[in-house]
Amino acid sequence: ARKRAKKHLDKAREDYKKAKDHFEKARERSRDAKKKFDKIKDEAKACEGNDSEECDEVRENIAKHAKEFLLNAADVVLDELAKISAKVEESEHLTDAEATEILAKLAERIDAVEDAKAVIEALNADSSKEDIKEAAKTIKKAWKETRKDLRKAAGRIVNARIGGVIVQ
Repeated sequence: ARKRAKKHLDKAREDYKKAKDHFEKARERSRDAKKKFDKIKDEAKACEGNDSEECDEVRENIAKHAKEFLLNAADVVLDELAKISAKVEESEHLTDAEATEILAKLAERIDAVEDAKAVIEALNADSSKEDIKEAAKTIKKAWKETRKDLRKAAGRIVNARIGGVIVQ
């Protein structure tokens, strides 16, 4: 177990609270973006075979809404990673080696999600449906891989805490 200075521990707890608040806000933005995206997708389906100006506008907006939704999804993943990283920093029950190992894996995941986010940011109004689907697959893959590491990190924190209680 690590001995943490009170000042460092307080900062880690504050970082965790900030990350948690940021995560909740990002999740809400993501839900709103998904609703907007789903609505415009339904409108686009209704416009199949229709060449009216309204339908042309809907088709142009779908890429914009898809990009917004995917960027918000990436932000949610990044905020979740930040939240768990702060929790690892805060934990007094993990050894320095364990904390360093977990933080290194989380940093790798942050880099992977940032790369996926860069692919999403490259989308524009001229992006094809296939480009949008590929970007969605990229962020989905990054999230699936990240979720495994998040569960492991959370489990190791809980395990170390329980081990610390048993030792006491």
